[in-house]
Amino acid sequence: MKHHIITSADGSTSLQLEQFDEAYHSINGAFTEAQHIYIDNCLEKLSSIENLTIFDVGFGSALNAILSLAWHISRRDGSGDILYCGIEKYPIQLSEIEQFNYCDKISEYYNIPLNKLRDLFIKIHHSPWEEVCEISTNFKLIKNRCDIADLKDEFYINRMINGGLAAIFYDTFSPATQPELWAEEIFVEIANGTPEGSILSTYCCKGIVKERLRKAGFNVSRVAGPPGKRHIIMAVK
Repeated sequence: MKHHIITSADGSTSLQLEQFDEAYHSINGAFTEAQHIYIDNCLEKLSSIENLTIFDVGFGSALNAILSLAWHISRRDGSGDILYCGIEKYPIQLSEIEQFNYCDKISEYYNIPLNKLRDLFIKIHHSPWEEVCEISTNFKLIKNRCDIADLKDEFYINRMINGGLAAIFYDTFSPATQPELWAEEIFVEIANGTPEGSILSTYCCKGIVKERLRKAGFNVSRVAGPPGKRHIIMAVK
């Protein structure tokens, strides 16, 4: 899908999708949004879990991935095992990686050397698809080129085997843009494939999404959102 680089309000970069006129991240701050929704209101709440699977629905530019790795290094000192499972139907071009400035923001926030983060970010993007790769100590990554709507039970059986809970980042395009990605059946599959106590976080707080998550078996809470957004969803299995 055609897109171009934009700069969000906090200075961090994102991609603007031309077909739907929708950005990959909040124009009010790509870094700020991802940190608030997926780290502070998801990963941080599972910080005591030694073995953790992160399921990223909408791998995109890998902002959530490098943020999770920075959190793992800084917050947990690289201890405990993380399996980061990202899915993406339309991978970005490797030639675009250098245009993202996420590492600058993350380096300052987590006090991690910038060069180290940049190397890890490049490693994340250059890792082969459909293979488990060790990106850093106790942090493994598998990128899957597929659509969430196409996943079946076998996928969850083969991926959610890390022995711990799952942090689910539901970060795909909006229901207005791709309503099929927010179907109740998808949330049922996720609920059936993840352990009790797993947390799903998403930027979307529409009533229909909350209803479908509840029907799928999640305990849904509405929490304060990042700049430019009143609320987000945190759903516990």
